[in-house]
Amino acid sequence: MRKVDQIEAFIRKNKPRRKSLVRFIVCDMNNIVTHESYDKNSTGHRGYYSTAIAKFIRAGNVEIKNGKYHLTKQLKTHDKGLYHKPLKVQLAEADARAKRLWVAYREERDKKLKLKDILKDIGHIIDISLD
Repeated sequence: MRKVDQIEAFIRKNKPRRKSLVRFIVCDMNNIVTHESYDKNSTGHRGYYSTAIAKFIRAGNVEIKNGKYHLTKQLKTHDKGLYHKPLKVQLAEADARAKRLWVAYREERDKKLKLKDILKDIGHIIDISLD
């Protein structure tokens, strides 16, 4: 069973809080530390796997209710996995990328126009000095 499937089964069965979910991933799945050493002190694995959990939430497959992680109806009906993004989410991300590209294009265009003006000014200075 893949790790993501194990995480999905764990969330489906236990509806854990974040600490329990991360402890499951760090201790049970990856055997990085034991439960005892994980709970005693800060082991540096507190944020472990948090980008993947954030992706699950952003994709609309996992939601947080009262501090506990739950699988959404969308995931239960389609069941394509925690990493699957529905078309609605894909379109929203594509729109955001397009907006960022448009802003970058405008910035580069403005830089180009400023450089063009500077070159014109330099050209006038050179023409005047040669006369």
